[in-house]
Amino acid sequence: MFRINLPKNRYLGGIAPSADGGRFAAIEDRMRGLQSEPLDMYPFGSNEQAPVYSLKDRRQIFALKLKGTSPWMPWHVHYNSIALSPNGATLALISDGATLSIYSVP
Repeated sequence: MFRINLPKNRYLGGIAPSADGGRFAAIEDRMRGLQSEPLDMYPFGSNEQAPVYSLKDRRQIFALKLKGTSPWMPWHVHYNSIALSPNGATLALISDGATLSIYSVP
């Protein structure tokens, strides 16, 4: 239907479609950290943002910046989960399994 061109070192994680099929949200991850095979260090995926796409408009219509895991000390892992309302007008975000935030999608 349309193509999503992500920046280098980024990829889409979990997808959350609306029940009506008109929109979907995703968690966009970015590869973070150093790569050093002798030190057994490799980049890992860290949440960057939660874009919402419209199939009708064939483009991103909303994006929410996420707090992702940092590769630097102090090491703190962040977990994010998303869901869209049945009509795609509301995005729900659960951060670190404890905080629920609700956002209106234009």
